[in-house]
Amino acid sequence: GDRACFQRGQACWLARLAGLLACCTSGRMGGEVNQALKSARVGYYDAQAEHHRSIHRGPIARDSIFELLEKEELPVEDVPRTLYGVQNALWLIVALAFLQPPVLRLGRGERPLIDVEFLVWAFGGLGTTVQVLGLTLVAAPLTYLLLVVASQGWIAKATREMLFRVLECLHLVWTCRWIVRTTLPPPAAFFVVMQTVVTFLKIHSFYFEVRKLDDEKSAEHTLRGRDFLYFLVAPTLVYEPSGYPKTEHIRIRFLVRKTGSAIGLLLVLFLLITEFFLPVFREARTISLFEFVIRLIVPCAVFLLAVFFFTFEVLLNVAGELTCFADRSFYMDWWNAGSMDEFSRKWNKPVHEWLRRYIYKASQRAGYTRAMALTGTILFSAIFHELVLAVTFRRARIYLLSLMMLQMPLIWAFSGRFLDRTGRRFANVVFWFSMFVGPAILSMLYAREWYIEIYDE
Repeated sequence: GDRACFQRGQACWLARLAGLLACCTSGRMGGEVNQALKSARVGYYDAQAEHHRSIHRGPIARDSIFELLEKEELPVEDVPRTLYGVQNALWLIVALAFLQPPVLRLGRGERPLIDVEFLVWAFGGLGTTVQVLGLTLVAAPLTYLLLVVASQGWIAKATREMLFRVLECLHLVWTCRWIVRTTLPPPAAFFVVMQTVVTFLKIHSFYFEVRKLDDEKSAEHTLRGRDFLYFLVAPTLVYEPSGYPKTEHIRIRFLVRKTGSAIGLLLVLFLLITEFFLPVFREARTISLFEFVIRLIVPCAVFLLAVFFFTFEVLLNVAGELTCFADRSFYMDWWNAGSMDEFSRKWNKPVHEWLRRYIYKASQRAGYTRAMALTGTILFSAIFHELVLAVTFRRARIYLLSLMMLQMPLIWAFSGRFLDRTGRRFANVVFWFSMFVGPAILSMLYAREWYIEIYDE
């Protein structure tokens, strides 16, 4: 009797699964397939429960929700519905933690909630910022003009190559030198130097992709100005001559939702700087370096997360929506990374794809081994990271470059050692510990020194 009961449950589940397969083979997708899949899953669970009840004649042994999550036995589509309350509670905890200091200060009758002095300082030099931004865009039309002239046969290929290399160097050196000689505050300087780097990566990609087609004498691609202009504003760093997937229209509700997210994240960044960073920096001369780092560990980690979501979840999505750019896969699940190598591949896909194509693959085609190509790629990335910080804080150091290059022995030492579930969890804990401590140490090495010097002046 027990066996017959279980067989009836299995038959019910198999019938529902057959309905799912029929939906797929007949071309019916969307809601019908989802409904059939849910029905099949429910039938499977019902058959299991009926079988257990028929054997034990009472309550059955079941795992808790978090045990199911840990064992990866909870269906993926059920995870958001199961944990949405926990997500709301975490967001509320973060909001209350950020609002607590300004609310208490306001209740004590101290200075106003909005630090006007900081805002004036942070957005100072707006005219200079616009001028330097215009300077960063000069190299783009010159690159296009150079390729047009070369395509007409007016200059030799060797001349084209030399002129472009000079143009790339002048773009970086001239713009960075201009920023260093101005009095732009670090927020504005960081924004401008990042735009300089983005323009550099874009014109490099455009030049090499068009050059490859010219060398192959491909008739499928015509050099058009509108394609180049679209590439400059699209949220991608790699030029695809065949084009990009595009959406049919701009979603206004999507833009409104992302605008709300941007306002919230900017408020978080403002409160982090004024309520958590500045009080520590004002005591930089009186507290030890150890205390400086400890007090900034959590604020720096939250700041990094806020900047990440503001950039990759808000800015790039808004740019993609306005340009109808349909490939919105700007990052992967980097928070599950077990090493800095995995993190670098997942957290910034546009930059990773650029490095993979123009540094890593190019090095391998030049005859270098995989190890040498990987080392060269990390070195190139480290140099540009160091360049951004050096220009932002007007001081040449190699702290970040050295820390990034220290990844190499760690990558080779721990490669393939944490493949099981327990090992990956341990590696992920080590990764998150470095993500908490690393930004605080960099703040001590770069921002603290800059603040003390400016404060003395």
